[in-house]
Parts: sequence; structure tokens; C-alpha cells
Amino acid sequence: MKQWLIILLCCLWTCASWAGGEKLVSHKYKDVSMAEALLQLGRECKGRYVINFMYDELEDFRVTTSVRKQTVPAAIRQMIGHYPISMTVEGDSAIYVECISKAQGRLKGIVIDENGQPLEYANVTLLSPSDSAAVGGGVTTASGRFVIPYEPRSVIARVTYVGYKPSYHRCHTDDAGTIRMELDNFALDDITITGNKDQTTKKEKKHKKRNKERQHVIIVFNDSTVIDGYLMDDLTGDKIRVDTGDGLNSKTFQVKNIRSLTFVAAPGDTVPPKSYSPVMVIDEIAGSKKAKARLLAKVYESETLLGYTSPATDYYSYETQSYSGPTKANPGGTWHTHVHQVAFKTQKYYYQVKGNSIAMPYWLLSWSPSKASMKHHIKKIFKHFPSVIETVNGNDFDSKQFFKQPEVLLPVLDQALQDGSYEAVIVAEDRHASRTDALLKVVRALPGVALIVGLLLLL
Repeated sequence: MKQWLIILLCCLWTCASWAGGEKLVSHKYKDVSMAEALLQLGRECKGRYVINFMYDELEDFRVTTSVRKQTVPAAIRQMIGHYPISMTVEGDSAIYVECISKAQGRLKGIVIDENGQPLEYANVTLLSPSDSAAVGGGVTTASGRFVIPYEPRSVIARVTYVGYKPSYHRCHTDDAGTIRMELDNFALDDITITGNKDQTTKKEKKHKKRNKERQHVIIVFNDSTVIDGYLMDDLTGDKIRVDTGDGLNSKTFQVKNIRSLTFVAAPGDTVPPKSYSPVMVIDEIAGSKKAKARLLAKVYESETLLGYTSPATDYYSYETQSYSGPTKANPGGTWHTHVHQVAFKTQKYYYQVKGNSIAMPYWLLSWSPSKASMKHHIKKIFKHFPSVIETVNGNDFDSKQFFKQPEVLLPVLDQALQDGSYEAVIVAEDRHASRTDALLKVVRALPGVALIVGLLLLL
């Protein structure tokens, strides 16, 4: 009888442990086959997830990345990066990973700079030798590698990267080898025109000059197509405009159709570029109650909470007056008041409870520079979380630090969620929120229930 009691007690504790939070994994992959990396991950999460994939289908894709304290699905997404690979999670434990394209072959290669260092985010386009039509494309990884599915035939690989001359390579086999890029000395300097003066119009020169001031981005879409271009708007809306390179053909894309957007680091940058992914948000700061997709970058993650940030545009206003002289109709003249709005760049911050499908904003960095108005704004946003308000009211709360790093409140919010110290459903507009709220209560009750049942049975 005691053996059955012990087994039952262990089962209840095991269920409570799994339900209480995802196991986080950390690994450093350096030029490892995707198939081997998934096998290693599958062994580590055995009993929690079953990772299904075809070894031969993913063997050619090489992984070079550092995974730090990620859930298993998040780790796989990071490993996939820009590769044409999809991942789906069915139920609570089944993960399916597969190559999106079912082409018979794959063109492989490595792109390096003039010093032999790998170039990440280089754009590789496969062209048909007969008519120069694009037949495939992809982006290089951190190790400079690319793997592009294609039908085995002779193709031309066109490699482009900001600050370097375009490189063309005729490929007769599935191995493009190592492609060394050559610096374009004129790419970031004044435009140099050769040949007839009419070859470059004033409009083209104007757009090229503007592109130097815009941010270079690589965009990967849900269907694995890739474009590189220059961002013409910020990321505040559910659509973005991108100049695809020639300065004349800007295109507008729906955020919901984008898998990731990555800013390309400029030569000499030491800070790695941020990557943005679509997240559903309710932007209460802008007065909207309808959830829409926005491109956000992750700045915080735990077992219960995600924190995001996104570039934004804010405005400040000032007034000027002008005087128009006397006329026959108005001998005294007229004073006119003009309201001017000046735009400047800032950041928005969002939080999302894991299990909810919607993120909520909690700070627009330029808001409330005074300590009193800042606290009033924070307490209004986190009115359902007493511990957050208590932290903000405390003597140890550093308003200047918060203004510089608004994510410092996320650990406090995270602890409130883990302790269950909140007064209402986290996101009322999210149809999954009530279910998440109930699930958190059940999860936290399981260890206590297991202990009580075990004691009763022992008695």
C-alpha cells in the first residue's frame, strides 16, 4: 500500500513540476548540423517534448548560435533563423520541424569579407542563366553559410551586402564554395557616375543619397522569401514601407506576413543588430483597443513573462505667431497662431504573459519625464498588480534608472505573476487570458494538493 502511495505522490509532484513552468535550455552551437542539434535537444527534453523531423532533410543546414535560457520551442526558432524551415507545435508536447521547400537539391556556400571573416545577413539570389529570372534566394547565417533549396541545374548566385560590390558566381554543382566579397569604395561615399551623364537621373541620385541615411534591413517572410532594403518608416504600424535598393520602387508590406526583420549592422558596429518579430498588441498608449500585429524585439523572458521593445515616433508641440498687415477689409491687421509638431525617435515597451496571445504596452520612453507624472502613469498601467505599485511607491525605486531602462520593472511583474499577486484578469481583451489565469491557479495549487492527498492516504 505504501508503495502505491509513494508512486501516486511522485506522479503528482512530477505533474506539478512540469505544469509549473517550461524547462529552459542553454547551448552554444558552432557549425553544427541542424539535424544533430535537434537530436541533442530531443534527448535533453525527453519526456516533455517529442521533436519530429527527417534527418536527411535537415542535415545540410548548419547552425551557429548561442541559446541562453530559452524554452525548447523558442530555442528551435532561434536555431532556424533565416533558413527555409518551419516549426509547428501540436498539443502540449509534439514539435514538427521540416524544410518548407521540397526541391530536389540545395545550393550550399560560404560568404566572407575581404579579411576572410564570415558575413552574416548577406543576401544570396539564384538567377536563371537564360533570362536572369530569380529562381531562389536566402540569407547567410552568423557563420557566413547559406543553404538554398533549388532544382539541380546551372544557376548564377548573386551575392549582395551593403558596402560591398555585388558578386556573381556561375554554379554547376550544389556547392558554390567560398565567396569572397570585395569592398565598394564608392558605396558609402559620394555617387560616382561613369559613362554618359544621363545614365543616372537626378531623382535616382536623390533616392540613393536618402538610402544612405536609412536603416538597412533584411526581411524574411512567412513563405521564406527574403528581401533586403532600406526602411522608410518606423515600426509603429501594422504595415512597413521598404525601399528595395534602387531608390525608386518602394514597397509596402503587411507585418502579419513577416517572419522576422533584422537591422544590418553598419561597418564598425560592436553592438549586434536587433531582430524583430510580429506580436499581437493592444496599443492603449495610442488609444486603440483592437489587437494588431506589431514588429517587436524581445528584451526579457522568463517562464511566465515576455518583455518587448519597438522603435516609435513621438511628437512635441510648440506655438509661433505671425502678423499679417492691415488691409482694406481689416485695417488693424491680424495675428495668427501656428501650432508646430516636431517628431523624434523613442521606444515603446510591452509585456506579454506566456499563454496569452496579446501583449500590452506599459511605457513610451519619452512620456512623463517628471517623477510624479511618471509614477502616476506606471500605477495606472499596472493597477491590477499591487506589488508593482508598492515597488514604484517605495524609497528604493529609482525613477531615473527606470526612465533609461524601463525593463527593470519586468522582474517585479514576473514575480507577481508567479506568486499570483494580481487582482484581475491580466488582459481582458484576450480571449485566452481567462484560461491562462485559471491555469496559473491550478498550477500553483498542484504541489499543495499532492502533499495533502499523500498525507491523507498515509493516515
